[in-house]
Amino acid sequence: MRRLLAFGGLGLPLTGHLWIEDLGWGYRAYEDVAALTEAYAGLIAQLDGLIETRGLAAAIYTQTTDVESEVNGMLIYDRAVIKMGIEQVSAINSRLFGSGG
Repeated sequence: MRRLLAFGGLGLPLTGHLWIEDLGWGYRAYEDVAALTEAYAGLIAQLDGLIETRGLAAAIYTQTTDVESEVNGMLIYDRAVIKMGIEQVSAINSRLFGSGG
């Protein structure tokens, strides 16, 4: 049986781009873009095992954008900044597709 996984919750508040300054929260908080990207890579790396052992068919990163005071998005609230490098995220995701999963 194939399964679907929703995951994410990696928070990075960026001053000047918050819905309300000094009021941003995430399920897990990171200090900078490098730490956020490393955490994202770790989540993606876990998918290989879930594909092989649990029949994972799809994974959906939630949420793609910050929403009001939540800073769990890949894009900030005003959509002016992408929190992780597009090339880095593309490479991380491509490794998953190249793994045979």
